[in-house]
Parts: sequence; C-alpha cells; structure tokens
Amino acid sequence: MAEKTVKLEDPANNRMGSAKMLPLILTMALPAMFSMLIQALYNIVDSYFVAQVSQNALTAVSLAFPIQNLLVAFGVGTGVGVSSLISRRLGERDQEAADNAATHGIILSAITYVIFAIFGAIVARPFTALYTQDAEVLSMGTTYITIVTVASFGFFFAAVIEKMLQATGNMVMPMVIQLVGAVANIIFDPILIFNFNMGVAGAAYATVGGQILSMIVGLCILFFGNHAIALEFKGFRFHGKTMKDIYVVGLPSIVMNAIGTLMTMAMNGILAGFSAVAVNVFGVYFKLQSFVFMPVFGLTQGLMPIMGYNYGARNKKRVTGAVKIGCVIALIIEIAGLIVLEICPGALISIFNATPELHEIGDPALRIIAIHFPMAAIGITLSTLYQATGHGMYSLVQSVMRQLVVLVPVAGVFLGSRPGVKLWCCVAASVVGLYLLCLAGRDTLSLTGGEWQLLVCAILFTAQIMLVNHFSPQLDGIQLSFVQFFVVSVLSTIFAFVFEAPSPDQFRAAAVSIAYCGIMSSGVAYTLQIVGQKELDPTIASLAMCLESVFSALAGWLILGETLSATELCGCALMFGAIVVSQLPEKKRG
Repeated sequence: MAEKTVKLEDPANNRMGSAKMLPLILTMALPAMFSMLIQALYNIVDSYFVAQVSQNALTAVSLAFPIQNLLVAFGVGTGVGVSSLISRRLGERDQEAADNAATHGIILSAITYVIFAIFGAIVARPFTALYTQDAEVLSMGTTYITIVTVASFGFFFAAVIEKMLQATGNMVMPMVIQLVGAVANIIFDPILIFNFNMGVAGAAYATVGGQILSMIVGLCILFFGNHAIALEFKGFRFHGKTMKDIYVVGLPSIVMNAIGTLMTMAMNGILAGFSAVAVNVFGVYFKLQSFVFMPVFGLTQGLMPIMGYNYGARNKKRVTGAVKIGCVIALIIEIAGLIVLEICPGALISIFNATPELHEIGDPALRIIAIHFPMAAIGITLSTLYQATGHGMYSLVQSVMRQLVVLVPVAGVFLGSRPGVKLWCCVAASVVGLYLLCLAGRDTLSLTGGEWQLLVCAILFTAQIMLVNHFSPQLDGIQLSFVQFFVVSVLSTIFAFVFEAPSPDQFRAAAVSIAYCGIMSSGVAYTLQIVGQKELDPTIASLAMCLESVFSALAGWLILGETLSATELCGCALMFGAIVVSQLPEKKRG
C-alpha cells in the first residue's frame, strides 16, 4: 500500500528549522498539552466508575498498575526512540533513513505486543497473588490484567504512530489519536461496567476498546494522510544500527517509566509502615500532580521534534533557543501549580471524600511537596533535550537519581527507617574497602563505559533488594522468585536480539555457562536471597551481597592465578570485616 508523503524540505524552509521559536513551540505543544490534560482527567474518571462497583474492584484495578505501567513504558519508550531517530534523520535530510526508522517502529510495536500478550496470559494470576489472597480481588485482578495485556495491540500501534507523527512536526493528529481513545474510554466505561453488568471486565474492555479506536484513527492518518514519512514493508529487513539507534534513546525512556513503578511500590512499602492514611495521601498527590505535570509532558512532546530536527541540522542556536523557551514555559506551569497547592490544598483533597486524618497529613504534605515543582520543570525539559539529541542514557541517570537513589532512602530516614551508627560505619568501611579493591592504584578515577553500566546495574539492584524486602515477608519465596526469573528472561532475550546477533552455534558453545548462570547464580542464589530477606534489614542484605565482589576477586586469585596486590587484599579484608560486624547482634540495654 502506498503512503502519501510530502517532499522533504530544506532545513531553512522547514518550519522546525526556520519559524519563530515561541510561536512554533506553542503551535506544536498546545495540542499535546490539551490531550495530556484529557488523559489526566480520564485517569480520575476511570477510577471513579470502577469504585462504584466495589472497593474490591478498585483494589483489583489498582493492583494492575505496575503491569499497565510496564506496558506503557515499552510502548511509549519504543515510540520515543523512533520519534527521536526520525526527527534527527529528517534534520539531516536523509529521507530513506527516516522512512526506514518508521517501518522499524511499526514492526517493533507488533513484536512487543506479542511478547506482552504471552506475558500477560501467563503472569496475570501469579502477579495478582503477590499482593492479595482475597478470592474476589484475585479473580478480578487476573481478569483485568489478562484483558489489558492480551488485547493491548491497539495501544502499542497507536503509541508508536503518535510519536512518528510528532517527529514530523504534526502535533494535531497525535492529539486527535489520543482524544479519540480517551473520550471513547470514558464513554465505554459506564456502558460496559453498568449497562452490560460486566464490572471490572467492562473497565478492561473499555480501556482496550479506546486503544483500538486510537489505533484505527492512527493507521488511517498514517496510510492516507499527508506527512513526511512513508512505510515500506516490501523486502523489509531489520537493520542492527537502526534498532540500536532507536533503543539508545528508547531503552532509557523505557527504564525511566518502569522506575516510576519501582518508586511507587517502594514508597508505598515505606508509608504503609507509617500509617494507612499516609499511603492514601501519596495516592491523592499523584492524582492531583498529574494536572500540573501532564501539561509539561505535553510541552516536551512539542519540544522534542524541534530539538531533534535542529540538532540533526547542526543548528545549535535553535536547539539552545528551544531549551530556554521550553524551560520558561515549564516554569510558568509549575509555578502556577505551586501557587494553587499552597493556597488551597484542603479544597483539592476534599475532592476525594477526605477524612479529617487525611486532611491532617495531606494538607501540609501537599504544601511541602509543591515546593519542588519549579525545579522539576527544569529537570523535565533538560531530560527531553537529552532524548531529542540521542543521549537517552543521561535522562536515565537523572531519573534513577531522582526517583530511587535520593527519594526512597531519604523517605525511609524521615519516616523512621533509620540505620544505627554501627551500620553507617559498616557501610562506610565497605565503601573504602571497595575503593581499595577496585580503584586504588589507577592513574585516573574516571569510569569506563562498562563501569558506568555496572553503576546503573548497582542502582537497579538496590531497587530490587528494597522490593524483595517489602514483598518477601508476605509471599511464597519460590513463587516470587519464579516471577522475577520470568520477567528477566523475557527482557534479556529481547535485548539480546536487539543489540546483538546471537546464532545457534553461539548458544551451543555457551550452553554450560548459561546453565550455570541460570541454575546456580540466578536460580539458587536469588531464591536464597528472597527467602533470607524475610527476616533481614535491607541495608544489611545489600552489604552481605557485596561479598560477591570479594569472593569473585579471591576466586580469581586462588583458582585462576590472577594477581592481587596488598592494597586489593586489604580492601577484601575490610569489606569482609565490615559485613561480619554489621550482622553482630546489638547489646540490649538495662
């Protein structure tokens, strides 16, 4: 099928390369900002209708949030990668490469859908069982997750089409695509839930029904509309460089969206130990802040193609101009949100039928949280710049630092999860020991590419330890371990074929190593971690698992004949001693 396209323009004539910056940004961003506000409204309306069924129904849908967020992370993340690549190639006036990136985007969306459909069908019930043993909630949660994953093809195609059109500077049609889905969802909800008496299943079918309508509208625009890209499936072959270019930006976006789920789960775990009302305050805040942050996210959707196009055209002045104006607009939005939350937090919380206890904690909490809004405006805009210019890893580091490395530990300290002086001393000694083992004697303290990857892995491993600490006392360790292995296996397989070109011969040659890693290093070790953390402080657990570096270094020294200097041996001894001391029982006073 032939697609209608417009001739690729010279950067000097294309409006993204020549139009006045402020009117250009407003023209491209306002439609997306409006559609994002509608999306925020839909989130609240959808929860309202589900809550009319029963509290168990609302609980079941809430439990599905991590799976839905993961689904959105992959769909939108892939779309962001495709959008960034298309806009850069158009800026470079490479029409063939832009078209090829668009075709890759559609194929990758189809592959991602198939993976999630299988994943949802298998994991829906065991995942829901991680959170509840209530038969009704378990049944409704399983039904909801199964429907929204197995029938999620509409979402994946609509998400990537929206981003593809945004990459060409067309912001109106993506807004139409989003509006069709959101409005249809709002209409379908009461009809399916109440008129057809389908309950939670009706809410799920309303969701996928809206997504399918969005996909249909998007496909019609893509195949019959006028735009700067064309799809060519005849003779299509995957290009490793194109896929790498897509996921260099897309993968950090995927991880950033998924990190939001980890942060929410970790914060809920901390707040639950403080009080149930505190958990509700956190949930109310997230619903209210969406009306402040969604317009900024819409603004970034308009900024990204402008930045990417001019970066590809090597027009630094316009890239800088877009960043400055974007920061100012985002600041105006966030300052307006700050003023509203400072003046009337009680009135906003009352929308959710708040109790006096909720007001007592929530009113001052909203005022305190709102103080960060202006700072967030700058951070979100700069994160978009990194993605638009193909430096998505910077966005990932920024997101991980903000949502996990700083937020969760600080929240734990302020809410009473405070390690003692001895434990802090043990952590400090372990850090010194790790320095002696890894960095002492080097000419420079700068990290290599592989070491940066290990640092990101360490941060994510910290999140895994915290989540295991939260869930392991409540769940069967073997079941939790199985779900973890399945998710990691699926994701690892995807990334292996995206970033590498594995062959059957390579699999056969590495069979023993793969089996050892899967059975011993992963299967046995991580299952024992989950079982062991049921009665262990997470800080001590993380310290204990740092012994992996000590034992691997010593094994290399004793078995493989590798050389360890006296400094490195001292580092091993210091780490080992600190970890042993951290686990000694405290003396009881009096």
